[in-house]
Amino acid sequence: RLALVSKGVVEQYLEAQDRNPPPILSATGVLLGVADPAGQRRRIDLNEEESGPAASDKDITNYPLYQQTIKKVLSEDAYEKYQAFQAERIVFRKKAMRQVVTAELDTRLLLSEKQQKQSEAISSTLPVDPNVSAQAVFSQLAGKLDRDGMDDWQRKTLNEITREFNF
Repeated sequence: RLALVSKGVVEQYLEAQDRNPPPILSATGVLLGVADPAGQRRRIDLNEEESGPAASDKDITNYPLYQQTIKKVLSEDAYEKYQAFQAERIVFRKKAMRQVVTAELDTRLLLSEKQQKQSEAISSTLPVDPNVSAQAVFSQLAGKLDRDGMDDWQRKTLNEITREFNF
């Protein structure tokens, strides 16, 4: 039953993506409005509950209909287990994002063992949102690195990387 419900929710989500105009976001990511089919900007009420996923949600499990259906279909115990699994999944995704970013930095800069440990320590303290790109996390890590402890080649390479990604 859960697989059937998931399929229906995915289909509704995809249909909603086709029907709904793209959101208009401010530079800080605040939803300002939507574009109508003619391309005109149409203001929306931010207090109004959306029927679809939030603009920043990339995970279909955050879709309100999906969550509502899961809650209705599952028993209380099963729903608590589901929520615990989701929380573990988010923790896993954050840890994986940190590891990927640290590994990419190590690959590009050929870090010494001491530098690897420092970058891992810095990475473990970074706030990571599972819905952001690895590039955003990489820029956070690159900005906090101790450049004084790097050799000239590493500093030059890191400067090239920061210019490449414009951060």
